[in-house]
Amino acid sequence: LVLLDVDQLHVNERVPKQKGQIREGFAYIWRDRDLRLVMSLMGVVATLSFNWNVLLPLLAVHTFHGTANTYAFITTVFSLGSLTGSLWIARRQVMTSKFLARTSVLFGIGTALIAIAPNPAAAAAASYVTGATGIAFLSATMTNLQLGSIPAMRGRVMALFMMVFVG
Repeated sequence: LVLLDVDQLHVNERVPKQKGQIREGFAYIWRDRDLRLVMSLMGVVATLSFNWNVLLPLLAVHTFHGTANTYAFITTVFSLGSLTGSLWIARRQVMTSKFLARTSVLFGIGTALIAIAPNPAAAAAASYVTGATGIAFLSATMTNLQLGSIPAMRGRVMALFMMVFVG
């Protein structure tokens, strides 16, 4: 934060609230091929894979017949993967569509590996990969959406992103 050049920061004008802004946000995303692709990919990935808060406790207790310690072990390794993914994405200069596609595929592979893991250690190892690629995908998606939209539409685009992500 100390290295930030405050003179290069600028505040965008606030867009006044009006009826139909969400509809305009949908139309804006639909017209822009890149934004439409990123949002569609996020919709698929979020629907199929971003449900760890529900699945990991069930995996630990019902599949591996473990305890809270089993769950804590798997989620700790998942979190370490997420930290690694955050550091990985922070070093990147450009977030291309190819990068999004690759991280989403790796995220899916990690998820599949967790699903077929024979024991908690294997599930934890797969969760490291899943955590790293999941956070990289999520961060790259948000970066693409924010940098790819004009300032007047950025809030609407991100509101729609949250609707897609959270469901």
